Amino acid sequence: MPKRDKAEKKVLFVDDEPINLEIFKLNFADQYTVLGASSGAEALEIFNSQPDIAIVLTDQKMPGMSGVELLSCVYRKSPDTIRIIVTAYAEFHNILDAINCGHIYHYVIKPWERAQLSIVLEQGFKTWHLISENKRLLAEQERTNSRLRQANQRLQLLSRKLIHAQEDERRRISMDLHDDIGQNLIALKLQFSNFCSQVDTFNNKEAAETMAIFKKAMQKTIDNTRNLSQNLTPAIIEEFGFDLALKDFLDSFSSNYGIEILAPEIHIAEFLQTAEQHQLYRILQEVFNNIGKHSGTNRVRIETATTSEFLTLQIIDYGCGFIPRHASSDHGDSRSLGMTTISERTIVLGGSFHIQSTRNQGTTFTLTIPRSQEVQ
Repeated sequence: MPKRDKAEKKVLFVDDEPINLEIFKLNFADQYTVLGASSGAEALEIFNSQPDIAIVLTDQKMPGMSGVELLSCVYRKSPDTIRIIVTAYAEFHNILDAINCGHIYHYVIKPWERAQLSIVLEQGFKTWHLISENKRLLAEQERTNSRLRQANQRLQLLSRKLIHAQEDERRRISMDLHDDIGQNLIALKLQFSNFCSQVDTFNNKEAAETMAIFKKAMQKTIDNTRNLSQNLTPAIIEEFGFDLALKDFLDSFSSNYGIEILAPEIHIAEFLQTAEQHQLYRILQEVFNNIGKHSGTNRVRIETATTSEFLTLQIIDYGCGFIPRHASSDHGDSRSLGMTTISERTIVLGGSFHIQSTRNQGTTFTLTIPRSQEVQ
C-alpha cells in the first residue's frame, strides 16, 4: 500500500492489555497508521492532538473509563469519527442502548478474527471518507452559493446604476434638444421672419446681414445635431472606419475643451471586429469626457502597444488627479456612473483596466484587451 494511502487511514486502538495492542499492530500496521492507548484518558489526549483520526476502536471493559464512555466523548468532539467497540458476548446487552443511540458505528465480539475485523475497518474508512467528501462538497457548494449571491448583488447594483445612467442620458439628450437644437431652431425661425420682412421692403443690406446670421445659426444647429447623433450612435465607424472616427472625436474633443492631444497615428481597427470597436469607442469617449470635465489639464498623451494577443492603450493627462476609489464609489455622481460603464464594457471585451492617479500630478488610464481571433 502506498505510504500516502496508509497515512490517510489513521486508527486509534484502545485496550488496557498491551498484548492486544501488539496483536492489532501485527495484523494491521501494514495497512493503516495505528495509534495505541492503554486507557480512555490517554486515548482522548491522543485524539485531541490528532484531529484526522478516522476510526477509534476500543475495548469496552477497561479500568476507569469504559469503552462506551470513551466513544461518547469522541462522539461529542467529532461526530464524524467512526466509533467501534470490542466487547465480550456477555457484555453485549449492556452496550445495546449506546449502539442504538448512534454513539457506536459498529461492535465486534471477542475474540475477533482478522478477516472479520478487516472488513469492518475497511467499511468504516469508506464511510469516513464519504462523510468527509460530503462535507467538503457541501462547503464548496456554500462557497459557490456565496459567490453567486455576491454576483447577484453586484448585478442588481449594476442594474440600478445602468437604469440611472440611462435616465441621466435621456435627461441630457432632452436638455441638449431643448437648450441647443430647440433654441437654435427658434432663432432660425425669427431670423427667417426678419429676412422675409427685409426682402419684402427691399432692404438688401440688412437682408444680407440677416442671411449671414441665418447661415451661422443653421451651421450651429447642424453641428449640434451631428454631435448629438455622434454621441448616440457612432455611425462614423461604419462609414469611415474606427481609426478615422477616433481621430475625428479627438479633434472635436481638443477643439471643445482646448486640450492638446499628443498621439501617434492610431491603427487599432485591424485588431478588433466592428462590435468590439464600438465598445472601445464608447470606453474612450467616457475616459475623455471625464478628462474634459474633471482633470483641468491642458494636454493629454495617448500611447498604444500591441502583442500577438493583446492591445494596450494608455491615456495620460497632466491635470489635478483624484483618488481612484472615489471614481468607482456608489455616490451616484457622473464619474461613478461613467466608471461603471467603462468597467462593464471592458468586461464585454474580455479585458482589464487600471487607473493610477495622484493629486495635482495627473492620471494614467491603462486599458488592455485581447485582439479579436477573427481578425488575426
